Amino acid sequence: MHGFFFIRPHRFGKSLTLNILQHYYDLRTRAQFDALFGNLYIGQHPTLSRNTYLVLYLNFSGIADCLHRYASQRDKQKGESFVHGFTLAMTAQNRFYRPVSEQDTQAGYADIFLCPMLEIYSDMKHSYIVELKYAKYKDPETRVEELRREAIAQANRYAETETVKRAVGTTQLHKIVVVYKGMDMPVCEEVYEQTV
Repeated sequence: MHGFFFIRPHRFGKSLTLNILQHYYDLRTRAQFDALFGNLYIGQHPTLSRNTYLVLYLNFSGIADCLHRYASQRDKQKGESFVHGFTLAMTAQNRFYRPVSEQDTQAGYADIFLCPMLEIYSDMKHSYIVELKYAKYKDPETRVEELRREAIAQANRYAETETVKRAVGTTQLHKIVVVYKGMDMPVCEEVYEQTV
């Protein structure tokens, strides 16, 4: 039976190490293992976990890059609603999760809830609440921090509701906070604790 292995770099940045781990553990790169690692120590001394997981790779910085590249001036004027819709569309490209926009949680509405498709992939281990906030370009950095704290409080509140607990089942819930400032993304982090 195959499990899932979740690799999430701090702040969702790209790195060589992450790429190596992804190719080492991912089931889908099994055929390439010898070509990639054959002459290296890890190729000659592989662990039992080699190529045994389905690796889910979330790259929120890619969303910010796409916003810069493809958003028109008119899109940028729409601000938060455009950023929310664009982020929802990008997360919908993952076949393992059903992205639910504005999920009613009894404590408000989570911006995007990535609900694991447990009916198809019963061995999934992770689920996500993504709380988005939007500041205008001209807003001061103190506004970004204020929105970050607000998003953390909301994500923590949503995670404690019965609606979310039922939906995540036995998966581990990850709370992701994203703050856009215009089309830039100064904040993208996972919330680990209850405190703001």
